[in-house]
Amino acid sequence: MKPVRLVLVAVTALTLQETVLDGIRVRGAHPDVMVLFVIACGFVAGAERGAVAGFVVGLLADAVLPTPFGLSALVFTLVGYGVGSLRSSGLTSAWWVPPSVALVASAVAELAFGGIGSLLDQPLAGHVHLALVVVVVAAVNGALAVPAIRVTAWAYGHPAPPSPVDRSGTPAAATVRTKTTTLRTRSGGYGRHTARERTGA
Repeated sequence: MKPVRLVLVAVTALTLQETVLDGIRVRGAHPDVMVLFVIACGFVAGAERGAVAGFVVGLLADAVLPTPFGLSALVFTLVGYGVGSLRSSGLTSAWWVPPSVALVASAVAELAFGGIGSLLDQPLAGHVHLALVVVVVAAVNGALAVPAIRVTAWAYGHPAPPSPVDRSGTPAAATVRTKTTTLRTRSGGYGRHTARERTGA
């Protein structure tokens, strides 16, 4: 893990949110890359680190939002842990997984904001229709999921996410390696090694 990189990405996301994205509105609803960053942390680093990232990023968001303090920290912690748990359960590297996870997790996060906010008598809860917020945030975060996960992987010092799978369900890189190994075996380069594996020697 690279703490300096993580802080840099988190501060950049917060700055982008406050200076640019809050001004891009669709009937009052605007994108939310803070949620996307937490989702990416869970996807890259797993449940525990996703929850920690969600709590810290949530506190940053609570410091600048007019919502009840701790609301973002609570929701982001749950989202980070939830996405990380899905990853730990064996999500595949198919190209559609990151956008789908980001879309669904973003929708759940916004619904949680709306539900918990209404329980706390959140004064801003009724200003924008919740369904519109869910659609806007989920659509934008789904579209930005892949680059967000790549940036977050860099921040954690992890390798880039695996390449998309081919039609057979095998990762493309693995397919290339398999074909190369087969070619070498047929040419005799690795014939002895292959024979030993087959005989169990």
